[in-house]
Amino acid sequence: DRPGLLSKIAQTFLQHNIHLQTAKINTLGNRAEDTFLISGKNGKKLSHTAIHALGNAIKQSID
Repeated sequence: DRPGLLSKIAQTFLQHNIHLQTAKINTLGNRAEDTFLISGKNGKKLSHTAIHALGNAIKQSID
């Protein structure tokens, strides 16, 4: 975990038009374990391509 981590992830969600349904945020010492239930535009399920692109974008934003 580090300052601004959740903010960077949230910003990436916004950039990719991701809607956050629920979030479970845990910090265990210096480690963050965050779980997000997300959907695409109008609550639709994300495609495998969109999930892959989002994962890459999140990795880039937090590195």
